[in-house]
Order: sequence, then structure tokens, then C-alpha cells
Amino acid sequence: MAMGDKMVERTYKYRLYPDREQEEILNRTLILCKNLYNVALDQRKTFWQVDHESVTYKKQADELKDIKTHHPEYNEVYSQVLQDILRRLDKSFRNFFRTRKGYPRFKSCRNFKSFVYPQSGFRLDGNRLKFSKVGNVRIVLHRPIVGKVKTLTVKRYPDRKWYAFFVVGIPDSPVPNYEPKNPVGLDAGLTNLLTLSTGERLGNPKWFRESERRLARAQRELSKRVKGSKRREKQRIKVARLHRKVRDQRSDFQHKLSKFLVSKFDCIVVEDLKIRNMVRNRCLSKSISDAGWNELYIKIAYKAESAGKWYVRVSPNGTTQDCSKCGTVVPKELKDRTHVCPSCGLTMSRDLNASINILRRGLKSLTESRLIAIPLEQRKSTLVETSPSAGSKNRIGKAGQRSEKPPSLDGGGSRIIIL
Repeated sequence: MAMGDKMVERTYKYRLYPDREQEEILNRTLILCKNLYNVALDQRKTFWQVDHESVTYKKQADELKDIKTHHPEYNEVYSQVLQDILRRLDKSFRNFFRTRKGYPRFKSCRNFKSFVYPQSGFRLDGNRLKFSKVGNVRIVLHRPIVGKVKTLTVKRYPDRKWYAFFVVGIPDSPVPNYEPKNPVGLDAGLTNLLTLSTGERLGNPKWFRESERRLARAQRELSKRVKGSKRREKQRIKVARLHRKVRDQRSDFQHKLSKFLVSKFDCIVVEDLKIRNMVRNRCLSKSISDAGWNELYIKIAYKAESAGKWYVRVSPNGTTQDCSKCGTVVPKELKDRTHVCPSCGLTMSRDLNASINILRRGLKSLTESRLIAIPLEQRKSTLVETSPSAGSKNRIGKAGQRSEKPPSLDGGGSRIIIL
């Protein structure tokens, strides 16, 4: 498939292993960047309150030379890193004036976690990453970088681990010019993470629930430590590592699952869920956050885009209530897990019924938007082939799964279309 002229960005994440001296330099760089951010923010607030005069990025960037003269410690930080700090503050103010939400706040050492080399000042040399003003830091390149590197972000996580993020530009893939032969609809849930329109059900690992006891015990120990003591800091790192492990487990599972779905299907249709509103339900907020639907959909989206396959998001309104066979609206409460249609007599799982409706809605949207041209007969035949009947035992096992299972999931030119 020929590549397009448009460039898209991808981010590669790698682990850094600085020695003790390099880690002290990196920590000192973060402190200096944090101080510069706070001073620049204070200058903007003071000028506005006293003189009602706005301070621009250009004006603050021109003062960096004077700052380095009066405060020689800032000569230890690469110049473009300091410029990016001021640019970050300017962006925060622009976002605030555009949305009137999230006024920039002063940063503490714990809240300021990263600094950026926007253009230059770094170079890869084998298993070493050379930073300007820092030195050669060991890096684990577990996969090659494909594309032109644009920026480098160095970030310290709460568990004191350091990572490098390379933002690269790669050619964009064109819009698929073929009709999807093997589409699938996905319905997200809590008991089963995903229910496919093919009848497969993928279980929800619930990583946070599994580690909840250990996290609670570790956080109780943290609350007993004296603030500012070394023992408290050690316990804080233990808690951060437990949270990090849960996040890594979830991310690893999502990567494997998204790769399986993209490799098996050429069109993936999902619901455009308003997860921010859903987590307001205090009875389900923890389970919804633990499921990580949004992160999973993001991984499916960019993998589908890279593979030149369709990824479609449709409105979730009515996907659960509508009958997938005759279209009759069958009201259900959250506790009702079986769809029983009084008109046509269709009886099947509530989630399976929703996934079939999601698939049908996605194919219809693609056709109406003239991105593809699928005849009505072909759309109906596709739904019949991918939607097993309620009594089909040879295709679905006792647990509601097909005999073909995703690989390694027990342990853990395309276009993104939002319709």
C-alpha cells in the first residue's frame, strides 16, 4: 500500500538507567526547570494584577540570557530545554483562555516530572543516549526507532524510574480503498471486557482488584510514617511501584489484545463512550477505571491505522435496547443480562445483541458517508455470518467462546473514523 504525503507522529518509550551521578544531574535539572516555571508563572500573574499587562513567551525567552548571568546554575541546563519550559507555560495560558478551565498552578518537585529537548541536544550512540549537559546515559532499545526523530522527553516516574520518549514523524497511511470482508463489532463490559459480534467473549483480568489488598496494606503503612522522614520516602516508593505494576499489567494485556483484534479483523467498530460521565457512578467508577476501555480503544485505533484497516466509532445510543434481528426497542435495566425480544422471539446475551447492533451501525455509517459502497444484501449476509444464533453449539463453547482463542491472552493507510 502506497504511503501518503501527510506525516503522523508516533512515540517510542524506552527505559533509562542513569548512574548515581547522572541521576543527581537529572534531578537537579528537574528542580531548575520547576523553579523557572514557577518564576515565569509568578511574573505573568504579577504583571497582570499590577499593570494589567500580559507577558508573552517572547518577552520571557529574551530574559533567559539575563537569568543565566545572575543565576549561573541555569548554565547547567541546555538552552532549548529552558525555552521549552516557557513554551509549556505559554501553552497552559492559551488553553486556559480558550476554555476558561485549568488556570496554571505552581509546581512542586513531585508534580514536575519531565523536561523536553525540542529539536537537538541529544544523540543515540548504540546503547547510550547522549544528553547535552548531562552525559551518556544507558538506554535499553528493545525495538528500533522507525521514522525521523523530532523531540525527546525525559520523564521521572513516582517510583524513581527514568524513561525516554522519542516523538517521530512517519508517513501517514491512505484511507483504505477496499470493502471490509471481515468486520467485527465490540461491546465493552465489566464481567467480560469485550464481547465480539462473532460470539467470542474476552474476560476482564481486573488487575487493580487483584492488587487492591496489597495496595491498601502498603498505603496504611505509608500513612503511619512521619512526613519528611526517610522511612516515609521508602514506603512511598513501594506504593508507587505497586501502582506502576498494575498499570504495566493492564497495558501489556491491552497491547496483546489490540494486536490480536487488528490482525484478525479488517474493520473494527466500537462505541464512542463518554467514559468521563460513566465514572461518576460511584458504584461502578472503580471497575470502569480498572477496565481501561479508553486506553484499549486508543491502542486499537493506532494499530489499525498502521495496519491500513478500518476503525469506526459509533454512537452508543440504543445499541443495548434495540433488537439486532427485528429492530424492536426492548427496554432493559442494568441487571438484565439477557435480551428477549417479544416481537421476533430472539433470545441471546445482552452484550452479544449490542455488539451486533454496533457492527451494523458501523457498516451503515461507512456506507452513508460514501467511504465504502457495500450493497444491502452483502451487509445482511455479513451480519448473518458473523453473528451466531442462540443455539449454535458447534461454533460456541459452553463459556460462550469460539474454539479459536486469542494467542497469549490468558496471561495478559488506515483511517480512524468517528461517526
